[in-house]
Amino acid sequence: MDRIHWKFAEKFRSQWVKVKFYRECPDFGKNTRLKNVRFCEAVNRAVRRPVLLDQQSISCPGARYAFGWGGPKGIFEPCQGCFGIPPSADRNFDFSNLPRFNEGFECIGLNIEGDPDMLLSYVSTETAKVLARQYHCYEGKALRTVLSGVMPICSGVAVKAFLDEEPAVSFGCINAPKVLGGGGNLVAVGIPQKKFGVFLNKF
Repeated sequence: MDRIHWKFAEKFRSQWVKVKFYRECPDFGKNTRLKNVRFCEAVNRAVRRPVLLDQQSISCPGARYAFGWGGPKGIFEPCQGCFGIPPSADRNFDFSNLPRFNEGFECIGLNIEGDPDMLLSYVSTETAKVLARQYHCYEGKALRTVLSGVMPICSGVAVKAFLDEEPAVSFGCINAPKVLGGGGNLVAVGIPQKKFGVFLNKF
């Protein structure tokens, strides 16, 4: 299963990143420990080289909250400059329905050696349609997901797919074109290990 992301890449013509959540951080070794990055940006970088993230790696307050590394205060900070969201937004927002880890994992591995907990990719809308159809045909039911406008990749895809053990989809953050280098037309998809076979099954 170590090369499962290659199988997905071959079948769906898109780059897939293995995601592993660690209770105890492994030896970084040859893996790259990034600093001052958003989680969604780190996933994009991991396509080129392995990445390990810890609490100090993540610059986005929303991602730190999603992974259990901080409270909700400040999660709107990255968006305030773009949309004029007032500083009081954190106080007025209901955080109870946002998927998050109650206890933070110590590290997150992206494309490092070993079996992943899930796969994550930024795919075209056409590929997203194929994935949705294959899930429906194999499982006999429609793919149900929540398109979150807040912390859409870290919480709405990575954490949600892991906790629910079901695929999660998101249109991503409004800052995606800047963060991903023109990725504004891509759809983020997370697939937990339990569902890998659904998408690699040959019809």
